Amino acid sequence: KLIVELKEKYPDKLKVCFLVYTNTTLSKKVEEIKRYSKVNIDWISDKSDEYIKDHVKNMLPHSKQIKKSCKENNLKYFDTSENFESTIEDIVKYMNSKN
Repeated sequence: KLIVELKEKYPDKLKVCFLVYTNTTLSKKVEEIKRYSKVNIDWISDKSDEYIKDHVKNMLPHSKQIKKSCKENNLKYFDTSENFESTIEDIVKYMNSKN
C-alpha cells in the first residue's frame, strides 16, 4: 500500500519492482540461495542450512501474496523461479531503463 501511494505521489521519481519466487521447490530455492550468496556475499551467506530452509518456507507463500498484490496494483514484479540468472539480468535492465 505504501509503495502504491509513493508511486502515485512521485510517478517520475520512483521506480519499483518486486522479486518473487512462486513456482519453485524448497530444495531448488535453497540451493540457489546458497550458490548465489557465495558469489555475492549478502546477509544470508553466513546462515545455516536450517535457517535458509525456514526462510524459504516462510517466503514461498509471501511471494505468492506479493505477486497477487503487484497484479492488483499494477506494480512490476519478476518471478525468479525459473531462469534465475537471465531474470536478474532483466531486472537490472528494467531498473536502468528510463521508463
